[in-house]
Amino acid sequence: MSHAGRKVVSKKPGALQPHLGVGPCSVVCCLRCAEHHPGSPASTQKISPVESDLRANRPGKGGGAHHRRRQVKLAAEEVCVQADERDVQQVYALSEQYLDVNKDLRQKLAAYLWAYHEAGQLVPQTLQNISSGHYFPYVTSYTALETSYLLALLGFYVNSMTTLRSVMELGLLGVYFAVEDMEHIEIQDWLRSNEGTPFMRRMTERFFNIDQFKQFNDRFGLVDRLLSSYSELGGFIHTRGYLYSPMKHSGSNVNRFQPTALEMYFESMTRVVTDIITVMLIKYPIGMIPLHLDQKFGFNGPAGGLLNAGQQEAVIEILEPEEREYLEKVAADDPDVQGIVEQIDAMPDVTQEQLDEQWARHEELMKSMNNDLQREEGDSSE
Repeated sequence: MSHAGRKVVSKKPGALQPHLGVGPCSVVCCLRCAEHHPGSPASTQKISPVESDLRANRPGKGGGAHHRRRQVKLAAEEVCVQADERDVQQVYALSEQYLDVNKDLRQKLAAYLWAYHEAGQLVPQTLQNISSGHYFPYVTSYTALETSYLLALLGFYVNSMTTLRSVMELGLLGVYFAVEDMEHIEIQDWLRSNEGTPFMRRMTERFFNIDQFKQFNDRFGLVDRLLSSYSELGGFIHTRGYLYSPMKHSGSNVNRFQPTALEMYFESMTRVVTDIITVMLIKYPIGMIPLHLDQKFGFNGPAGGLLNAGQQEAVIEILEPEEREYLEKVAADDPDVQGIVEQIDAMPDVTQEQLDEQWARHEELMKSMNNDLQREEGDSSE
């Protein structure tokens, strides 16, 4: 059975080296190797039948090509990796303990994750664009955000940072295609994988066509922040030397809990989420206005493009105070935004009778969907 790529401890204290042979290690094996390779010096068990067979057929004693083929076959039967689920589970448990102790940090992270979740409602959903795929960049970006967060808790610190750059690219890409409000058309070549994702500098150059973007950037240096984050996260994608490597941030070639690496991810994550939401709010300043959509629409509120008061509060909570104040003024001075606000405010409140009717239709729809699902499951099992 192959021992390739396993972590072993050499006779020299503190040194790590791969064991590339087959059979018992020539140095002291780690305990996990002993579990897979009972014939190694790390094991107190007898030599396994597989090991005995390999010894009997090793090159130089009649094995030859047949022996090598048998090695490959046996190697394929067991996968040995440096880190396994026990390392990962231990790191996750320690990460959760760290957040339990630092409750304010946990609450802060929850606020940023929820803010980005609710920010998706800023993306307009109209009859013209609703089935165009224009929502795909945001949805994929949010999924990547949750993935990067979990990777960090599991001790995959570098992988969490590389995934975070995907969060950033995709989150801004949705705005990039929507600059001229033609996202349902402009996204199609990219959506069909016929063109690549534009680089960050190209995206930021196009953002200057958005009203108020230049003024905001001149005051707060948003483009420099975006380019700096993009470059920093790119260092992890391309492994820009030791400082961007797993060995640096885990302190080992296997998953190890490192609070400094976890904090590094948290700092980058909050910065990326803040900057994406900021760009979205510059494009969609209506998001700075709390709207009482439930009061006016009941259960049948707009599918996108507007934020309910609770959603709006969650989204703007993570903004820097000075930038939030600036964007609130932009929204207050925007005639299109104020026109929408006036139109919604002029609507009558939904009545209890209307709410009851909406809920009854909702339950009927859910029942119909469940029946269809059960029929499909029954057909597939036959």
